Amino acid sequence: MTPLPPDYFAGKKITIMGLGHFGGQIAAIRYLLHQGAIITVTDIATEDKLKDSLELLKGLDVTYHLGGHLESDFVDADMIVVSPAVPKDSRYLKLAAQKGVSLTCEMNLFLDRCRGKVVAVTGTVGKSTTLGMIESILQAAEQTDFPALGLRKSWCGGNIGKSLLEVIADIQPNDIVALELSSFQLDDLAEIEYSPDVALLTNIYPNHLDRHGTLDNYIDAKANITRFQQPGDYLISRIGDENLEKICDLCPPQVTQWYFGEGDDANLKVRLVKHGEGHASLEYRPREGAEWEKLIDASEIYVPGEHNLFNAAGAAGTCLAIGISAATVARGLQNFKGLPDRLQLVGQYGQVRWYNDSKSTTPESGMVALKSFEPGTMIAIAGGYDKGSDLTAFGRQLAACCRITYCLGQTGPNLAATIHAAGGAVENVESLEEAVRQAAEIVQPGQVVLLSPGCASWDMFENYQHRGRIFTQAVEKYARK
Repeated sequence: MTPLPPDYFAGKKITIMGLGHFGGQIAAIRYLLHQGAIITVTDIATEDKLKDSLELLKGLDVTYHLGGHLESDFVDADMIVVSPAVPKDSRYLKLAAQKGVSLTCEMNLFLDRCRGKVVAVTGTVGKSTTLGMIESILQAAEQTDFPALGLRKSWCGGNIGKSLLEVIADIQPNDIVALELSSFQLDDLAEIEYSPDVALLTNIYPNHLDRHGTLDNYIDAKANITRFQQPGDYLISRIGDENLEKICDLCPPQVTQWYFGEGDDANLKVRLVKHGEGHASLEYRPREGAEWEKLIDASEIYVPGEHNLFNAAGAAGTCLAIGISAATVARGLQNFKGLPDRLQLVGQYGQVRWYNDSKSTTPESGMVALKSFEPGTMIAIAGGYDKGSDLTAFGRQLAACCRITYCLGQTGPNLAATIHAAGGAVENVESLEEAVRQAAEIVQPGQVVLLSPGCASWDMFENYQHRGRIFTQAVEKYARK
């Protein structure tokens, strides 16, 4: 990767393709304006649909072409900054390429100029929670471990909805930058041939096949997290995942590979140990060939579910690779209280707990959430935008685990049919609020109501955060009665 010169953007005509609501494009606009670029924003969405993002850009010297694209914005520009959500086969991108206009994205702009040591997390399920755990550990380490390691400060951002591009000038070479990277962002990394200093892979299941086409293409995009790593870098991944093994096989030589999971494999760095009667702990090897030592008891990790113990194991291995002590890793995990929209307890009324797991946008993440609670104690709300994922196993597990499932969205009817065929109780509903209202009428003390859609949100909501807010508001409205 060859960084762009400091004054590269001054006077350049740059088109921002896709404004959206996620924040990355807004940060890119502000950064590029500060660098002296001439900015045009174009989006197929109308001004009314984008009013929240436009409000954040109020007063800035930007030209807007909304409700559709103009060819001139692509052929007469010096550069296009493309939203990850824009399809790669867009005819406007093809026009720009034919004219020799360079294409980039917000994350590539950031990584091109980031001076810090980068730690990145990806996977299909659990990457946001795992990054949150890493952030908690890094915060715990700043006062205790960082001085001895020659480190100054930690930063956290990426696909969690927080761009670091605007603060890039503040990031120093002795800082740690922790990022969540999506398959879309990783796909774009090939353009700059970049991989992070420490890479963590949580798991790989079929996902975003509407974008990538095949599982192999999806895996190939994810593989960019290690494909360009350098000697001395680290790759941490869960042992026994066949799809992850395909990525690990692409890891360059002289990159250290560590694993987390269960068992006693010689390559394991952190492992989950089950001691019986519901007791479990995480253990680690201080060095190769050493005896296992206790890292933390499972009861000290606040977020529920065995899957979160594996998330904690991955986060621990990543931070151990940085050089952070096991004691600090344990303290950081103890401090972590969970993230919004990820098995978030949003209400407890009359001995009934209401959980918001709106970040569950894949059937695999939905199935993981179901395993966090006792079978038969749950009322579930599931369904949403159709990404082309196979929902059969998810539907069968809903049938087996839940008193009843309320299905909604594009996938609702097919998911309901699968649940019914598997012998489960199910009902289709028109809205999330209606699902909450009906659940509140039948739920019993000691039971759980779980929003874990297993599908994306785009058919009915702006994003998964919007879906989570609507659920939480509905819980406030109906569950308090």
